[in-house]
Amino acid sequence: MTVPAFGIVDCNSKDNTLYSYIYSEAEGNKGGNAVTSFIMKYLEEQNLLDGNKRCQLSVVCDNCPGQNKNNHVVRLAPYLVEKGYFKRVQFVFLVAGHTKNQADRRFNNMKETYH
Repeated sequence: MTVPAFGIVDCNSKDNTLYSYIYSEAEGNKGGNAVTSFIMKYLEEQNLLDGNKRCQLSVVCDNCPGQNKNNHVVRLAPYLVEKGYFKRVQFVFLVAGHTKNQADRRFNNMKETYH
């Protein structure tokens, strides 16, 4: 059984906490619909969809074409702006081969602890 994991790190927080969403292949796929659902779930859990317009949201993604570079994810940015949650939303795609970001580091820490 495959167990995908999706991670979000708020780089504005003091401790760069990893928020991980782990699910089985029976619950869903690793596509763009899952990515946008997790991003929306995270924003809701952090009370960022409470009706107060924030200045900017920057989402840094790795270069996974099946998950991040697709219509579901790209369309999320204008949706969040049109709904009035943020004045500006940008998706940043890291250069291929250089995708070690905060979420990757935190997943590595989690693996070390687990092992």
